[in-house]
Amino acid sequence: MISSALIPLQVTRLLLAFTAIGSGIGGAESFRISQVVIQAGEGVEEMNYINGGHEEKLFVKKEAVVTEKDVEFAWVDTRKEISIRFNEEGAAKMKAVTSSMVPSHDRMAMLVDGKVVSAPVVTTVPLGPEMIITGMEALDRETLRGWADKMRGYHLQFLEDASRAKFPERPGAKYVEYTEEEYQELKQFREKRGYYYLDKAPTEEELAQSLHPGMSREEVTKIFGQPQFTSDRRMTYELAPEKRPADDAGGKMYPSGFSVVLAEGRVESWEHRASNARRNLKPAPLVGSILTQALRSKDFFKPDFNPAVHFEAIKIPDASLAAVEPADFKEIAMVVQLYAQCAEGRPVAEGDIDPACDMAVLLARHFPEVAALKKEAGEGKLSLRRLRRAVAPYADGKKESPNPAPKVDEEAPPGQ
Repeated sequence: MISSALIPLQVTRLLLAFTAIGSGIGGAESFRISQVVIQAGEGVEEMNYINGGHEEKLFVKKEAVVTEKDVEFAWVDTRKEISIRFNEEGAAKMKAVTSSMVPSHDRMAMLVDGKVVSAPVVTTVPLGPEMIITGMEALDRETLRGWADKMRGYHLQFLEDASRAKFPERPGAKYVEYTEEEYQELKQFREKRGYYYLDKAPTEEELAQSLHPGMSREEVTKIFGQPQFTSDRRMTYELAPEKRPADDAGGKMYPSGFSVVLAEGRVESWEHRASNARRNLKPAPLVGSILTQALRSKDFFKPDFNPAVHFEAIKIPDASLAAVEPADFKEIAMVVQLYAQCAEGRPVAEGDIDPACDMAVLLARHFPEVAALKKEAGEGKLSLRRLRRAVAPYADGKKESPNPAPKVDEEAPPGQ
């Protein structure tokens, strides 16, 4: 463990050592990394940083090197470490700024909600597109997950949920198991984005037969595939959430993966891992179908991504008649918010949708605010931005879910 420093992991990785943070996070900012300078001046703000129980005054540039918009993914692993991966633009910004820094002297400040949570020293330049924040074992996992959400930006939350095939628990909702075909699609989705899991976790006996001291990293990879996490010192493998034992296992511990400890690129030792975590299930249709179509294969980061076109492409059988469980409304509303946020900063036409598309029909049937917008639009276009404002109170929990299955008006019998 190092203290407040940036060091490279392999070629493009870096490690951010985290020592301590200030409490009471709050403010308008979500996430940014800025340069630390030695004195006050124009475009510089004085900020407090609590480091190892000691308060430190830092002079931090107001200009951001990168923000949450430059983050492709941020997630918390089993060791309470936050891994951050920048998109192409973010990686280029980091490289451009750090190339001129003085190693083992210059520092960068990491801010969440306007508060400095880490101020590491840059030990090697330039910095690469990935980083890991360590040293947070004393903090609870929910706090770290909250920070990771801030770091990647709200509009990326569903992307990571999809890549991990993990949907929020929803009281009263129905869940079903993934089919093998669906699991393979999720696996492919993850691996394209750098997430790797085991289809089957080896037992301690199987590990002893497969591994031996002195093996190279490449030999381990040849046997077990790409690890979920890797560094100069460790390779970690985890069982895919959908491949965990069924719920009827009664909470018993089962093999969930293993870690390989390396020394100079060779296997030194390994440790078996066990868990009693439940198998990941998927929400049953209808909402499962909507989320899968909305999130499975869309690349929200490409410049030519058109939110309106992809929103209209979501297909819902019998959209005008489909019933939705109350537990599903929040997820559906958040899908609308996701696409609307993707439309921000794009041409207006890319934020306007056909009111006859399946999603618009479904929303209008269940959300009175959307029905009013659809009626107002007539044969014109519906704005994703206005849809977002209409469903936001439901996504935020400020309004109760609407009627799950409003009745369809039936034609009155003749003579009445």
